[in-house]
Amino acid sequence: MTIADVYNKLGEKLKVPPSSYIPEAISKLVTPEDAEMLLELPATPEELAEKLKMNEDTAKRKLDEFVRKGLAFAFIKEGQLRYFFARSVAQLHDATSAAVFNNLDWPSREEVLELWERNRQRNVELVRELGQPLGTPGNRFRVIPLRAAVKDDTGMLPFEDTEAILRNAPDIAVVNCPCRMYQVIHGLNDKPLEVCMQLTAGSAKYAHEQGIGRTLTLEEGLEILRLAEEAGLVPSVFGGESLGFICHCDGQGCGGLRVGVQTGYFNVDKSRYESVVDPQLCNGCQACVERCIFDAIGMVKVPGSKKLKASVDPEKCYGCGACVIKCPVEGAMALKLVRPKEHIPTMEMTHLQV
Repeated sequence: MTIADVYNKLGEKLKVPPSSYIPEAISKLVTPEDAEMLLELPATPEELAEKLKMNEDTAKRKLDEFVRKGLAFAFIKEGQLRYFFARSVAQLHDATSAAVFNNLDWPSREEVLELWERNRQRNVELVRELGQPLGTPGNRFRVIPLRAAVKDDTGMLPFEDTEAILRNAPDIAVVNCPCRMYQVIHGLNDKPLEVCMQLTAGSAKYAHEQGIGRTLTLEEGLEILRLAEEAGLVPSVFGGESLGFICHCDGQGCGGLRVGVQTGYFNVDKSRYESVVDPQLCNGCQACVERCIFDAIGMVKVPGSKKLKASVDPEKCYGCGACVIKCPVEGAMALKLVRPKEHIPTMEMTHLQV
C-alpha cells in the first residue's frame, strides 16, 4: 500500500468523494504507519497489539494519541475499552479541528484548519455542480427558532425551544465552532466563536477531558444563547426529540449554511416557523434584509405608502427569527407557527458530533 493509498483508505471508510481534502488533512496528523493502525479500528489495545505484533502498552499509548488528535474515540463496550475511528466526516471534522485549534504549538495546526476550510468550500462547488442540496429532508440539520423571536410560545415544542433544550439536557458544555475557526483567526469572520453547545453527558465529558471546551451551568448556557441571538446566529440541531447539541451557524463560516448562501441550495431543513411582516407597522429601515442570510426578505411597494416595506418570501424563509430580533418596531415582524409537529423528524439523535 502506498503512502497515498493508506490515507485514501481512511477516506473511503468515511465515504468521502475523491476530490475531498480529508485524506490530506489526516496525513498532517499521523504517519502512514499510524494511519495503518487506524485502519484496524475498532479494536482494544490488546487486539491491536496482537494483530500488529507490538507491545500492548505501546498500542495503548498510540491509541490515546489518536484520541488527543481527534482521530479516534474511546468507549467502554461490553465491559472493554475499545477505540473507534471517526464514524462520520462531521465527527472527524469537529474533533480534529478542535484538537489542533486548542494546541497552538502543533506544527500541523494551520495546515489542518486550512484543509478543512478548503473542504467546506469544495462542498459548495459540489452542490453547485449537482444543482441540488446534499442529504434528504428529515435527515439533515434543521433550523430551530431564536427563542427571543417567539412571542407566542403556546405551540412551541420543548425540542425546538433552545431554552427548554438546555433545561432538559443532562449536561451542558460549550466548544468553539469548528466551521469558523479558520476564518476567525485570519480576521475573515467576526461572529462569536465559543457558541457550539454539547448537551449529553458523554459529549460534555469529552469536551472537558480533551481540553477543547468547558462545562457550563444552566445560567451560563442561557447567556451563550443570548450572545448568539444578538449576533444573528442561526440555531440548528440534528434529530427529533433526542438532541445532543445545538450549533449556532452563520452564512459565511458554517459548512452547511454557506452552501445555501453561495448556491441557493440549503443543506438544512426549515423550522416550524415563518417570519411575517405587518406592512402597516414596518418603517422600511431594511434591518431585517441585512440580517437574513437566507435572502428571504425584499423591499416592496405598499399601497398608500411612499416608503418601500419589507416582505417575506415564504419559500425562502427558514424560520430562524434573526430578522425579528433586530426589528426596531414592536410588532412589525413576528414568527408565525406554520407547520405541524410531524414536520420534525422522529428519529433519535445519531452522534454527528463528539
